Amino acid sequence: MCIRDRDNIEKQQLYQVLIKVDRLTLQAILLQIHGYSIAEIAAALGMKEDTVYKRLGRLKQKIKKLLG
Repeated sequence: MCIRDRDNIEKQQLYQVLIKVDRLTLQAILLQIHGYSIAEIAAALGMKEDTVYKRLGRLKQKIKKLLG
């Protein structure tokens, strides 16, 4: 299998994980990617910082499991 095929498969798998994620978790990860702090994300989404950490942690675990 060439690298390009593997990249496409990983992208498809990542897409499958992300489309199953609830809207708030997806918004949180996008804000984090854009450089917002956990405190800023929590304030923007109206949730506790601990909740943001938990949501992001669960999503990261799913992605790690996917990518091995």
